[in-house]
Amino acid sequence: MQWVSIREVSEASINNFTCSDEERVEEFFKHNAKKYDFEMLARTHVLLDGEEVIVGFFTLFNEEVEVGVKKAEKLYSHLYRESFNLFPAVRLHYIGIDDLYRMKGIGREVFGRVFNTAIKIAEVTGCIFITAEAINDNIIIINEHYGFKTLRPRRIPSEPQFMALRIKDLLS
Repeated sequence: MQWVSIREVSEASINNFTCSDEERVEEFFKHNAKKYDFEMLARTHVLLDGEEVIVGFFTLFNEEVEVGVKKAEKLYSHLYRESFNLFPAVRLHYIGIDDLYRMKGIGREVFGRVFNTAIKIAEVTGCIFITAEAINDNIIIINEHYGFKTLRPRRIPSEPQFMALRIKDLLS
């Protein structure tokens, strides 16, 4: 298996990717991931099995996270000042595993690559969090398994759950 940029993957291979239980993920991958990549809005990394068979992918982009005053003071009391509650982050926009490759340890491989990429970004530019919006309860459970914590509670059950993982925690 090898990792490549989505720019190196054919449209036919992209269209063969199936993530049937997460329509939003499949829709984004097939119709927007390459566009976002070319416009430099986000970067999509694709895991191939052989020549052009897509096993999984993830998409990252940069953002800043507003942390409540009390949480900011608790997390970074040595840096904290009232106007300092915006922190640099890398957003895990989407992650997807093809239906044929589920339950084969591919999720560990993909999350491992996400974490290694975020660490590299943090080393080059400075970055505190990896963030994600979990779009359903199953994804919340998966993200919690990999160390993500709820950053702020959902107002209504149907909205995405905003979650974050401190990159520093990956280094310990």
